Amino acid sequence: LQVARQLQRDLLPGTAPALPGWSFAHAWRTANEVGGDYYAFLPLPDGRLAVAIGDASGHGMAAGLLMAIANATLQTAVEIDPDPMRATELLHRVLLRTGDRRAFLTLFYGVLDPASGTLDYVCAGHPFPFVRRADGSLEELGTGALPLGMTARTNHRPGRVVLAPGDA
Repeated sequence: LQVARQLQRDLLPGTAPALPGWSFAHAWRTANEVGGDYYAFLPLPDGRLAVAIGDASGHGMAAGLLMAIANATLQTAVEIDPDPMRATELLHRVLLRTGDRRAFLTLFYGVLDPASGTLDYVCAGHPFPFVRRADGSLEELGTGALPLGMTARTNHRPGRVVLAPGDA
């Protein structure tokens, strides 16, 4: 279990990305020795940044293994095409083949263009992230969809938000 925990820790970011004009905070703590919590910052060759936050179903070793499969698949999907719908569709297909109906992943995945502040995203079964606008108002990012790998067909839809200076 200690080896698995270390492997999981090694899959998660050790540092926040360095993008001029942007700041990122992240933390991770699992309830068990090994878990299904997941997040990633994936720099793209064109200067954009892919961001993923997810949770694999279950607890313990099975969730950790599913998270590792999801990590490897998402990294490959982002290399092929980082578009939120295309990347999550590929991940969904792999998860469907990986396990039974209890093996699924909630995921918020977005691609941030730091020059414009545009964040294109998909939220599949994950609790909706919030944008806190500079004026204090809140905006939910999500439309209500099933987790990836749960059913043969997906129902997640793309979204877009523009983050302005002072937004969090």
